[in-house]
Amino acid sequence: MGSQSPRLDALRARVEAVCARERGRKSRLAEYLGVRPHMITEWLAGKQPGAEYTLGIVEWVDGREREDGQDWHRPAGDGSPLRHLQATTAGNKRAAARRVGFE
Repeated sequence: MGSQSPRLDALRARVEAVCARERGRKSRLAEYLGVRPHMITEWLAGKQPGAEYTLGIVEWVDGREREDGQDWHRPAGDGSPLRHLQATTAGNKRAAARRVGFE
């Protein structure tokens, strides 16, 4: 992981967690998106999917998390991708505000 996008990193972490809970889920995600399974592996390794694929991945992982009784929106513990995303986003907003003189 470790891309320039904390949001994609958080999504990758969610996909990896969902896929780790049941064998064959990467193949089902590939089928859902209409791509070959190796594309899922490449995306999880850091290649950025296109916008339409990203939206499809979000839809798919949301559905699997609901099926599994998981709620990724709940507050995360320290070090989780969601916590990192929240901290990074807040820091970026403060930095942007300082650059334009709003803070």
